[in-house]
Amino acid sequence: MEVYQTLDNLGVTYLLPKVEREPETTYIEQMDHEGQDTAVEQATVRARHGSHDCRVLFVPGRTGDTQPFITNERINDPDQAQWWVKRYAARWWIEAEYRSIKQEFLARTSSNDHTLRLYYFVFAILMYNVWRLTDVLLKVTVSRELTTAPPVLTAGELADWVAIHLQLGPG
Repeated sequence: MEVYQTLDNLGVTYLLPKVEREPETTYIEQMDHEGQDTAVEQATVRARHGSHDCRVLFVPGRTGDTQPFITNERINDPDQAQWWVKRYAARWWIEAEYRSIKQEFLARTSSNDHTLRLYYFVFAILMYNVWRLTDVLLKVTVSRELTTAPPVLTAGELADWVAIHLQLGPG
């Protein structure tokens, strides 16, 4: 509750997964009994540093189970709730892509030289973009259409290929 209140005090609009406790479990059971798949419940956050109105959004998750989220955004409509949660899911896609850059392409260094660290980061982003472009071109060449199928060439395979060719050098 302190985190929610701190975010609200700072004027930050938040949307976060809510830990499912007894009130949420009871509400989800009531929704199941009534045949609802999406709902918005008004609530209040009370913390040491103040209080504010919030909404608990109950939306279907990827597995079909109802997932609760909490937000300080003034949402009253179940369709709005689903839109906000889809937007939240898109944010996690970005986080996953950034994790891919860090794990597969970002050189590890203990240097405190910010110029070198920036160079490594920019190079990692360039390599990530080359990987995504290569994947798109391979998919279009092989199937003549863009698909959402997993990458034809993994990030690790591209990184290995580039590393081998950089080490060999010309000739």
